[in-house]
Amino acid sequence: IMTVLLLGAISVCIMSVSVAAGGRADDNEKLLFMEQVYRNTETNAVDTQDAQDRICEVLKKYVSHDIDGAMEIINSYWEACPELRAGDAKSEYDLLEEYLNANNVFIYRDETSKTEDERSVGSTDVQMNSVIIAYDQGNEDWIVTGGGYWINTNYLNDAPIVLVGSANVGGMDAIGFALMNTSGTTPTLLSCSGYVHNGFGGSIDLYNPANANSSSGLVFQFQDYVEKIDPFDSAYMGYGFAAQGVYSLNFYQYNGQARSYYAHSWNKNHINSIGVSTTGITVSWTNSAYGWEVYNTSDTNF
Repeated sequence: IMTVLLLGAISVCIMSVSVAAGGRADDNEKLLFMEQVYRNTETNAVDTQDAQDRICEVLKKYVSHDIDGAMEIINSYWEACPELRAGDAKSEYDLLEEYLNANNVFIYRDETSKTEDERSVGSTDVQMNSVIIAYDQGNEDWIVTGGGYWINTNYLNDAPIVLVGSANVGGMDAIGFALMNTSGTTPTLLSCSGYVHNGFGGSIDLYNPANANSSSGLVFQFQDYVEKIDPFDSAYMGYGFAAQGVYSLNFYQYNGQARSYYAHSWNKNHINSIGVSTTGITVSWTNSAYGWEVYNTSDTNF
């Protein structure tokens, strides 16, 4: 009954927006997307909250280039629910989307994550993936996920030499996404989290954002460090990173551009302050000579 009522409400909203004088196309695009989802799909009988927890984890792992971790969850799901598998997905992105769709989650907008050659503004060492925006039909909310990873080992240039144990690399780093140039109804943030991994199976979860106004995005701070894992290898906790927010249903009435963001420090540099606004994320350093910021080259329109 709820789904029928919501679909009717969406249809009414679409009609009202369409006839509004001077209405922008973006104002009703998410409404049309939701309507198409309800018309063309049948909600699978799954524990929606448990499913969303797994989905949020998969999305964070995917954008932070923890592909093995994402595929472990996806493959485990198919082993338990083989009857829900629809096709013969090939690429990592196709496997992600197939898994999401089977769990009633549909990618609304993902500008460039299908490509391998996306680069970032601010550093040639890091690739920032475009923000993925997905609609969760089962929970009737929206999942916004941004992140990236190092494409080389230049982080070792910033780290102390570690023969045993671990050592911090500068002060705190930061990972987040900005919701810029926004308009419309401000959605409610239902939950948020961050994820950092070292590329060797180690990871940390982040739950306390550094900013209070989630309508402009989210940013998490974390201490990156290098750890000696064997005589020949050092793992960097900070190799991949993601930030995520789950927003209420009325996110479909919110418009703007989303951008992934990362800030890195080394030596004795620290973050003095960090701000999130509708113009982006900005950092104040104690010594800007030992810190930089980077964001993805293609904003995700929503």
